[in-house]
Amino acid sequence: MKAYKRLVLSLVLAFIVGCTIFAVEGEGTLLFSDSFENNRIGGKPAGWEGTGMSIVDRRRVSIPDGTFAVRLDNSPTENGTIYKIFDNLDKCRLYVSFYQPENFRENLYIDVKTAENGRIFGLFITGSGNVRIRNAGVQSENILNLANNNWHRVMLEWDTSTQIWHAWVIRSSGNVPLTPEGGAKFDPAYEGNPPRMILFEIPKREDRKVAYIDQVELYTLSE
Repeated sequence: MKAYKRLVLSLVLAFIVGCTIFAVEGEGTLLFSDSFENNRIGGKPAGWEGTGMSIVDRRRVSIPDGTFAVRLDNSPTENGTIYKIFDNLDKCRLYVSFYQPENFRENLYIDVKTAENGRIFGLFITGSGNVRIRNAGVQSENILNLANNNWHRVMLEWDTSTQIWHAWVIRSSGNVPLTPEGGAKFDPAYEGNPPRMILFEIPKREDRKVAYIDQVELYTLSE
């Protein structure tokens, strides 16, 4: 009986700890989410702007969540881009999953911008998966490598009042920081011009390049 009670107590404690971890990770109010399920194959993602963006299913790439994802295709004259503008992104947390296929790999930008398309901060992932950050408008050296042909999930968090942002790679073993311990800085060139846009993009090239995006979640952390 004592062993049974200890087991029950252990399970209850594990449940409480699990709920606490979930609560911490889930802080904030969901502002927007899209796994692109309410779309059709080959169509443009509903509610988004961009070029070279289309809906694909599991016949093109593995899907981490649901049935559909977005493919970004570049061209010799246009970037492959998907973006969305919001009224207020002053204090937020952004999640996104991405996939860079080895056969058509290309640099991928995950940016938070002004409404006029000025890059305030973001991640630069090279075609081979090397992650760099934008700190005060300056691109860093390689920080971490994320292998091609795999889905990866990142989280960005920022506060306009402090002009500081943070980023992590989300892993089952624990989040891996990409920014310095105290965070990275907004680009000072856009001071007074707040974040309003989230954008995912691959640059134009002469030869075909591809990247995939899925599971976009945006939370406001403002009280």
